[in-house]
Amino acid sequence: MNHWLFLRFILNRFSALKLTARLQVRLTIALSTMALLVLPKIGHAHAFDERYDLPIPLSFFIWGAVLTVASTYLLSILFVRGDDSSQSFIAEPKHSPRFLFSISPRLQGFIKLVVVFGLSLLIALAFFGPDNPLMNIAPHFVWVNWWIGVPLLFAIFGPVVRCIDPFAAIGSLQKTGSSPYAAQSMPQALERLGRWPAVVGLLCWCWIEVVYPNAALPCYLGVLTIIWLVSGFLGRCILGKQDWDEGWDFFGIYFANFGRISPFSFSEGSVYIGMPFIRLIEHTKSIPGSVAFIVAMLSTVLFDGLHSSPVWLSFQQLFQGKFDVNGYFLGFLGLTLVWASFYFVFLGSCLLIPRNEDSKRKNIFLDAFYIPEIFAPTLIPIALAYHVAHNFSSLVIQGQNIIALASDPLGMGWNLFGTANFYPNIAVLDAKTVWYIALSAIVIGHVVSIYLAHLVALREFKTAALASRAALPLTLLMIGFTAISLVILAEPLTN
Repeated sequence: MNHWLFLRFILNRFSALKLTARLQVRLTIALSTMALLVLPKIGHAHAFDERYDLPIPLSFFIWGAVLTVASTYLLSILFVRGDDSSQSFIAEPKHSPRFLFSISPRLQGFIKLVVVFGLSLLIALAFFGPDNPLMNIAPHFVWVNWWIGVPLLFAIFGPVVRCIDPFAAIGSLQKTGSSPYAAQSMPQALERLGRWPAVVGLLCWCWIEVVYPNAALPCYLGVLTIIWLVSGFLGRCILGKQDWDEGWDFFGIYFANFGRISPFSFSEGSVYIGMPFIRLIEHTKSIPGSVAFIVAMLSTVLFDGLHSSPVWLSFQQLFQGKFDVNGYFLGFLGLTLVWASFYFVFLGSCLLIPRNEDSKRKNIFLDAFYIPEIFAPTLIPIALAYHVAHNFSSLVIQGQNIIALASDPLGMGWNLFGTANFYPNIAVLDAKTVWYIALSAIVIGHVVSIYLAHLVALREFKTAALASRAALPLTLLMIGFTAISLVILAEPLTN
């Protein structure tokens, strides 16, 4: 029996005893404290306690993955060239999305009403449900089912999932267009921030998830949800709906980036299907900070894995107690350093893309800002791969807890759906399966990214020779990402 089930068993036994209210509160607080110290945090990415002994050394897997990624670059050079159908595959309208079906405005309105009601119910349960985060449905739903599961839904079904996004539903009630106050009171410098506020927001959210110890407490999640709803309402009123959605709403931007992977698209109530991944290499509006945000999508997941590794413990022991007693500042410093390292390494690799006389003669000289913007979206499949490798086991195993909690949301002994006694089946995934899922996700994500980067290079540099030289620095970078990610994400499972 795992720790969560044991604690739940003990709490149920205490509730059956005839104890005074004060003694029950003290026992609950004591057990909750023990749970927070002993159990992994709710929604922690590596929620798999079993260790897996690899059949071959880890270095063999790393070399195999690196060679696979490098082979993808070589095969792209040989078989995907600018003078064949691969070039028209990007630009020709015959590959435009195909219409599937429409969703009526009445049905969309009903769906929005349901999801807004669900969000209201979740906030109420966060405040009025059990104080123990293990017995409250809100922490489980937010950190496991929503934060881990929704990005996967966007990657599969694309923008169609926004129909069940309560934040998007509430935002759609406000008028579109720019705010009448934006042109009068907002300084021009604020407009040039672009998506940098969203970058800061995503890093802060990751800090709350990984570092902040009270992140799983229901009341804190309820307060954070209300703060975000009020911020969104005021932000759309002051900045305008479009500026808020494109530059400040880091949840919406985060999910939308994953949605660009999906073959499905959604426009004016109509659902279309096309080729997956192609929307990642389409020309989009240039927004400052977009590159930094995409890099943050990768680095936040890697920091989550690094935070439980021996390297982080050594870093923490070196500085903790000197100027940061509880480790809050060290956590944010480490997160910022991981993001900054990946960000500047990516910018440096883009600066290495050759600009020779031939490229100047063809009038395709690319400046230092344009190159990262056009190649950064090709990193999104890697971000999805890291997300799957790091979180899939948690979603499958810990995500089952919501089945039992839904029958007794207030902790009053109810059994609304007949599932109150349901216990998670931890045998669904074993450590071996988790390892090979993580390995496959990382390799496939990097392979897709290299292929997309080659297509972008063909589009921008026109000839296969120039495109091959242009994609080489990014290929070397992705090979390094492959090795680093396997070491960081696999270490808790295999060591």
